[in-house]
Amino acid sequence: MINGIQDLELRSASNGTVFVHLTTFNGEKWIDQSVQSVLNQTYSDLILNISDNGSEDGTRSRIEEWAKKDPRIRYTFHKTNRGAYFNWMLGLEQSHFCPFFTWACQDDFWALDWLEQCVCEIKNHGSMAACGKIVVVDLSGNPVNAYARQLRSHCYMGSPRKLIRLARYALEPEEFGKSGKIFAVFRTSELLKVDLWAKESQDVPIKEADYLIVRRILAVGPIRTFSSSALFKRLGSTTLNFEPVADLATSRKLTLWGRTVGFITHIFEDQKSWYRLYASDSLPLQNYERGLLFLKSLRTIARRLSGAIQTTLRHRQDTT
Repeated sequence: MINGIQDLELRSASNGTVFVHLTTFNGEKWIDQSVQSVLNQTYSDLILNISDNGSEDGTRSRIEEWAKKDPRIRYTFHKTNRGAYFNWMLGLEQSHFCPFFTWACQDDFWALDWLEQCVCEIKNHGSMAACGKIVVVDLSGNPVNAYARQLRSHCYMGSPRKLIRLARYALEPEEFGKSGKIFAVFRTSELLKVDLWAKESQDVPIKEADYLIVRRILAVGPIRTFSSSALFKRLGSTTLNFEPVADLATSRKLTLWGRTVGFITHIFEDQKSWYRLYASDSLPLQNYERGLLFLKSLRTIARRLSGAIQTTLRHRQDTT
């Protein structure tokens, strides 16, 4: 036992080329689908390193059953929950012997060729990292169509110019898919050059830490994007609790003025939070980033206001 960590049948008959670090906490409901999607990859030369942050449900027994069937699985059980960020970063410290590294979550799942496509993109283009498209799905695993426009490839992340990568990253709306590039496949040697143990990153919630991590990665090198394979991110699960249908129903009950005030208030609070998040990171906040964060606020307000007006006009037409 080391630092309160109990190793349960740590096994690996394979020195895989991809180190998959899957984090879990009370993930019994989704863990089977997540583990199976990794083990069934067409690129099978991998190690699945599962780090359990002290689960109190049936997660432990489910993983032990999987470990008996597949020697590529390593399982570490933490008797004490030391937080999501610690659990995430622990895997990176253990992966230095593998050429490639990627994070995985207990409630997400991959297309069968996800790893193969990512590794091929890295090798063919000599890039630091590669990531396919991120597809949001509901609790049943069905794609959420409302997010189709928002989930873009973010091609700018593959730009060789650091200025373009960071500027566009600051300017992009805070829609899911932007921080989702944290689930790219990385060259381990390059990822280890990124200062991911910065205290500022550890002091924010893991959902916000994703933004800081991707920003720090983009400051070091590009993330190549492509659309021929997908990672499926589950909406409304234990890691992302959001009900867009309920929010939409509430919004429709408001007057145009009420919606407008609500949108503007929400956006300003959102942007203040995003600015504080950027400024809290020890990676220096550049002047152009300050300006772009302000411009993003104005653009988002205009977009939301226009949407509110159009929704109101359509609603009036439907009721007349």
